[in-house]
Amino acid sequence: VKARIGDRFKNLFWLLTEAIDNAIKHSEARWLQIKLAEKDSQIMLSVTDNGEGLVRKAGSTRPKQGKGLQAIRILSQSMAANLSLDKGPRGYGTSLNLRWDLDRLEIADLEKVMEEV
Repeated sequence: VKARIGDRFKNLFWLLTEAIDNAIKHSEARWLQIKLAEKDSQIMLSVTDNGEGLVRKAGSTRPKQGKGLQAIRILSQSMAANLSLDKGPRGYGTSLNLRWDLDRLEIADLEKVMEEV
Protein backbone atom coordinates (compact mmCIF):
# COMPACT_ATOMS: atom_id res chain seq x y z
CA VAL A 1 0.00 0.00 0.00
CA LYS A 2 2.74 2.43 0.95
CA ALA A 3 4.47 2.01 -2.41
CA ARG A 4 1.27 2.68 -4.32
CA ILE A 5 0.41 5.78 -2.32
CA GLY A 6 3.96 7.08 -2.87
CA ASP A 7 4.38 10.83 -2.34
CA ARG A 8 0.88 11.08 -0.92
CA PHE A 9 2.02 9.57 2.39
CA LYS A 10 2.80 12.95 3.96
CA ASN A 11 -0.66 14.31 3.08
CA LEU A 12 -2.23 11.11 4.37
CA PHE A 13 -0.47 11.64 7.71
CA TRP A 14 -1.76 15.23 7.96
CA LEU A 15 -5.27 14.22 6.94
CA LEU A 16 -5.39 11.44 9.51
CA THR A 17 -3.99 13.76 12.18
CA GLU A 18 -6.66 16.38 11.39
CA ALA A 19 -9.47 13.80 11.43
CA ILE A 20 -8.36 12.50 14.84
CA ASP A 21 -7.90 16.03 16.19
CA ASN A 22 -11.40 17.02 15.01
CA ALA A 23 -12.94 13.98 16.67
CA ILE A 24 -11.15 14.67 19.96
CA LYS A 25 -11.93 18.41 20.01
CA HIS A 26 -15.48 18.50 18.69
CA SER A 27 -17.28 15.17 18.98
CA GLU A 28 -17.44 14.48 22.72
CA ALA A 29 -16.85 10.85 21.71
CA ARG A 30 -16.03 8.03 24.09
CA TRP A 31 -14.18 6.04 21.43
CA LEU A 32 -12.48 6.49 18.09
CA GLN A 33 -11.85 3.73 15.55
CA ILE A 34 -9.39 3.83 12.65
CA LYS A 35 -9.59 1.16 9.93
CA LEU A 36 -7.41 0.61 6.91
CA ALA A 37 -8.26 -2.10 4.39
CA GLU A 38 -7.50 -3.14 0.84
CA LYS A 39 -10.16 -4.95 -1.18
CA ASP A 40 -11.05 -5.29 -4.86
CA SER A 41 -8.32 -2.89 -6.08
CA GLN A 42 -9.32 -0.25 -3.55
CA ILE A 43 -7.81 1.08 -0.36
CA MET A 44 -10.29 2.23 2.27
CA LEU A 45 -9.48 4.30 5.35
CA SER A 46 -12.10 5.25 7.90
CA VAL A 47 -12.03 7.29 11.09
CA THR A 48 -15.21 6.72 13.10
CA ASP A 49 -16.31 8.06 16.47
CA ASN A 50 -19.43 7.69 18.62
CA GLY A 51 -19.75 11.37 19.52
CA GLU A 52 -22.40 13.97 18.80
CA GLY A 53 -21.84 13.73 15.06
CA LEU A 54 -21.90 16.17 12.17
CA VAL A 55 -25.44 15.32 11.16
CA ARG A 56 -26.84 16.04 14.62
CA LYS A 57 -24.56 19.02 15.23
CA ALA A 58 -24.60 20.73 11.81
CA GLY A 59 -27.66 19.10 10.29
CA SER A 60 -25.63 17.83 7.34
CA THR A 61 -22.73 15.57 6.42
CA ARG A 62 -21.44 18.44 4.25
CA PRO A 63 -20.99 21.32 6.68
CA LYS A 64 -19.42 24.32 4.99
CA GLN A 65 -17.59 25.81 7.97
CA GLY A 66 -14.63 24.52 9.88
CA LYS A 67 -11.01 24.77 8.92
CA GLY A 68 -10.37 21.15 9.87
CA LEU A 69 -12.94 19.73 7.46
CA GLN A 70 -11.84 22.14 4.76
CA ALA A 71 -8.24 20.94 5.20
CA ILE A 72 -9.40 17.31 5.07
CA ARG A 73 -11.28 17.95 1.81
CA ILE A 74 -8.28 19.66 0.22
CA LEU A 75 -5.88 16.93 1.35
CA SER A 76 -8.17 14.15 0.13
CA GLN A 77 -8.42 15.80 -3.30
CA SER A 78 -4.64 16.16 -3.48
CA MET A 79 -4.35 12.41 -2.88
CA ALA A 80 -7.00 11.45 -5.47
CA ALA A 81 -9.17 10.02 -2.71
CA ASN A 82 -12.96 9.87 -2.65
CA LEU A 83 -14.11 11.41 0.63
CA SER A 84 -17.44 10.81 2.32
CA LEU A 85 -18.79 11.79 5.71
CA ASP A 86 -21.50 9.59 7.16
CA LYS A 87 -23.31 8.97 10.40
CA GLY A 88 -21.51 6.68 12.79
CA PRO A 89 -22.83 3.43 14.23
CA ARG A 90 -26.49 3.45 15.29
CA GLY A 91 -26.85 7.00 13.95
CA TYR A 92 -24.42 8.53 16.45
CA GLY A 93 -21.04 10.02 15.75
CA THR A 94 -19.31 10.55 12.46
CA SER A 95 -17.53 8.28 10.04
CA LEU A 96 -14.98 9.93 7.77
CA ASN A 97 -14.28 7.58 4.86
CA LEU A 98 -11.57 7.76 2.22
CA ARG A 99 -11.39 5.45 -0.76
CA TRP A 100 -8.67 5.13 -3.38
CA ASP A 101 -8.99 3.21 -6.62
CA LEU A 102 -5.56 1.59 -6.99
CA ASP A 103 -5.82 1.40 -10.78
CA ARG A 104 -6.55 5.14 -10.91
CA LEU A 105 -3.62 5.88 -8.58
CA GLU A 106 -1.24 3.90 -10.75
CA ILE A 107 -2.41 5.73 -13.89
CA ALA A 108 -2.06 9.11 -12.14
CA ASP A 109 1.44 8.20 -10.95
CA LEU A 110 2.42 7.06 -14.46
CA GLU A 111 1.12 10.32 -15.96
CA LYS A 112 3.12 12.30 -13.39
CA VAL A 113 6.29 10.41 -14.32
CA MET A 114 5.65 11.03 -18.03
CA GLU A 115 5.24 14.78 -17.37
CA GLU A 116 8.64 14.87 -15.68
CA VAL A 117 10.39 13.15 -18.61
